[in-house]
Amino acid sequence: MNENTRTNIFIGSIIAAVIVFIMLLVGIVHYKIFDPNAGMIPGKLNAFDPVKSLPEVQNFAGKDSILISISASYVKPDGTMDLEAKYLPQVTYIFYRPIHEVHKPERDLPAGIIENKIVTYNAETIIVFIRKPGYSHPTVNGEETTERDTGMTKHCSKEAKDVYKDRTVKGPPLSFKQIWELAIKNDAPQDAVAFITYDISGYKFSILYTPYNFKFDLNGDLINSK
Repeated sequence: MNENTRTNIFIGSIIAAVIVFIMLLVGIVHYKIFDPNAGMIPGKLNAFDPVKSLPEVQNFAGKDSILISISASYVKPDGTMDLEAKYLPQVTYIFYRPIHEVHKPERDLPAGIIENKIVTYNAETIIVFIRKPGYSHPTVNGEETTERDTGMTKHCSKEAKDVYKDRTVKGPPLSFKQIWELAIKNDAPQDAVAFITYDISGYKFSILYTPYNFKFDLNGDLINSK
């Protein structure tokens, strides 16, 4: 192989790498611009903190969103989660937004058709899911396609009845690391991962397949254990 051939191969490799990078970049930008229900995970994937990341997640949920609960699986004793782990940790945030929208049918329909009903929506529920990013390959019109999952998505639904207005909470007064510390004081093993939920009633802590299940109030006082 002469010098010119090696040079051409080297240049070709650089061009190919640049093209792939541009394609990935365009794909990410396109996803963020054209899909308002998908976003990039804030923080480190292998050390994601569900509590510290709340402001960014709430901003992603949308204007005037109010927290209802946080449910995290496989939380480590330091309060973080390894979203890249094989056991697939994930977090679910539930938010609520008061609204007042009247849905009227856009066209004349006969009586008995649900779309013909006038509905007043008084609340909107926003559920944000966070899990390991990746790619899927669904088949569309008989052809395999590639879709990027950014790892953070939201799903919104409007409700006629406002069921959440008395269940809203501020950000957790205690971090999940502090909840772990409370559990360890109650003999929970330190080499485990836990499910932790935060809502208006306080914190629920559990380690699967063990007897370590605790409930703490918002101040961190133990309410009960099983």
